[in-house]
Amino acid sequence: MSPLNIILLIIAILNLLLGVYVVLRNYRSRLRWSFFALTVAVFLWCLAQVYQYSNTWADSEMILTKMAWTYLGAVFIPITFLFFAYRFPLDTSMKNWQVQILIWPFFVLLVAMLLNKHFIIQEVVSVGKNKEFIYNIFGYLAYVFYFLFYMGLGFSFLIKRYSSLSGILRYQTGIILFGIGIDFIFGVLCSLVLTFGNVFDFDIFWPYFSLFMVFGIAYMMYRAR
Repeated sequence: MSPLNIILLIIAILNLLLGVYVVLRNYRSRLRWSFFALTVAVFLWCLAQVYQYSNTWADSEMILTKMAWTYLGAVFIPITFLFFAYRFPLDTSMKNWQVQILIWPFFVLLVAMLLNKHFIIQEVVSVGKNKEFIYNIFGYLAYVFYFLFYMGLGFSFLIKRYSSLSGILRYQTGIILFGIGIDFIFGVLCSLVLTFGNVFDFDIFWPYFSLFMVFGIAYMMYRAR
């Protein structure tokens, strides 16, 4: 296993352990369970990245499978972040109809990706010594729209709470917005924008930026009850 993959695996385990630690401090808190769900999502995505960059790039079909699993690994992050952002910091619950409206698009996208590994990347072609990806535009745009909309909606919840709160709760929300903002900006740039242009040199670094988000949230959750 390469050094980068070892670091990715360590990051994955750290995310999961942080989630477990936060839940164990108050396992009755639904807010803490929503944070745990987010750390599990990041954990799965990091594992998918480890699989993607493992040394078994034998043929185009194997590469296509690896990329499909990478996108699938990240699909849980926006929805778990959204539910966490809605709850933070006062453990506010969504109404059932709101949950259903948000769950169904995610569920349809998830099933489509599970049933068709060509849903986002249609084909892998050889260009000299390199490999390039031909995207399924419909699938890719559906994935990008889902990702940006759910993450953006989560940000809007946090920004609204930040504007209405004061004191320590405002400070905690601001710290989380900062950490998630760094992760989100670099994540979109490295794994959605550049990869669409077949630039994958920076894709592996997105998990490192996830540490700003997860450690920032974990610290705030540690300070909370």
